[in-house]
Amino acid sequence: VRSRLGNAQPKLGEPFDWEIELRHAPAESYTLPGKLELAPFQVEPRGCRRAAAGEDSLTTCTLRLTLFELGAHDLPTLRLEAATPQGPRVVDVPGPRVEAAGVIDPEAPAEALQLRDPAAAVPLLLPTWRPVWAALGLLALVALLWFAWRTWRRRAARAAAPAPPLPPGERFARRLDALAAERLPEQGRGREYYFRLSEAVREYVGALTGLNALDLTTAEVTDALRAQGEPRVDVEALRGFSEEADLIKFARYPASGSVCDAGMRFARELLARSSAPAPAPTSTSTTPVSSSVRGRATGAGGVACQPPPAGEEAAMHTDNEAPLQTLSPTSLPTPTAAFPFMRLDAYKVARELARQVSAAKIADAELRDQATRAAKSAFLNLCEGLPDDRPAVRRRYFRQADGSVHELAGALDLSAAIGALDAGLADEAIALAARLRALLRGLLR
Repeated sequence: VRSRLGNAQPKLGEPFDWEIELRHAPAESYTLPGKLELAPFQVEPRGCRRAAAGEDSLTTCTLRLTLFELGAHDLPTLRLEAATPQGPRVVDVPGPRVEAAGVIDPEAPAEALQLRDPAAAVPLLLPTWRPVWAALGLLALVALLWFAWRTWRRRAARAAAPAPPLPPGERFARRLDALAAERLPEQGRGREYYFRLSEAVREYVGALTGLNALDLTTAEVTDALRAQGEPRVDVEALRGFSEEADLIKFARYPASGSVCDAGMRFARELLARSSAPAPAPTSTSTTPVSSSVRGRATGAGGVACQPPPAGEEAAMHTDNEAPLQTLSPTSLPTPTAAFPFMRLDAYKVARELARQVSAAKIADAELRDQATRAAKSAFLNLCEGLPDDRPAVRRRYFRQADGSVHELAGALDLSAAIGALDAGLADEAIALAARLRALLRGLLR
């Protein structure tokens, strides 16, 4: 075994080689250990090479070493692994001494070293294409926006002026023809048919009179038409059609084929009546009318209201009453006539139900209190929901009223079961509650 250093006095941090030569029998082989720790030296194995040397073999193993500590240091013993015919064994190779020298001679005077201050930082310029790509991307975006703007301008220039809206009569006639062509009643879709027919009729009436008929109740529409004195609309026929439509839409009244045919006939007659020239108005009364009353009696189309017929309106006056322009405040309608929602069937049914429950005098105090409060709650929630124009608010009140109706039905049934209420009275009130429930469910749709 022979060991030699490439440089026994390397400078600090300068790498040097350590070679170990082994002369051995050809049947033997030597390798460096898998893990090398030669502190304070940093080691990099360079491997072992083998060559023939006469009848023997010569294996040379090389290590690249680096020392970062000044002064003399002995290399640790290196243990080589050997494979022989007798079995594996190890060979320890003692390490030589290495003395690391500094880069600067410590004995040299400072003035001889020619030391200089660190140089200033120098900017390092690297070639890059990023500004070019950014400029190209910006140009492409500008070109794309310009192209989109030109395309939009061309399409706007080519767009034809919108066609003028169809006259209300022609639009109504087309809707009726399209609805009749779908033959919905024959498909068992009579309720949908009546929904669409009622919407078309209300929209046409609104176009004729200036009323927002789609958002008004049947009573509100007919009252407004009577006030206008519109000669092109048969108010009583419209009221009958609208009430029939309300039953079908909100109370699940069956829409048979004959009912649908009658509704379509009314719509056709309304179209024919409104399309005919209006007759010249005739004066049938010389009663003086004040300017304030005349203003209220004139409709959106400027047609004066006709004199009250000898029916319900005439019944509001007596022989001793003053002319219309001198009516006193006490002759105004009662509150039940002043609020349109009070004329609806749902209001009347809920009011009658609350009256019956109060008059029943349920013997059980707790059930009487529960039933009375539930009946009042159903009635008052309905009163809050009916005149409200907001769909979400209306549904909330109707759901609360629906829950109170179910609570009331249970209280009435239990009262009859325990003998606190006559069974006949309970059945009558429960039937009325069921009718109110059907009306509420229709309003919730």
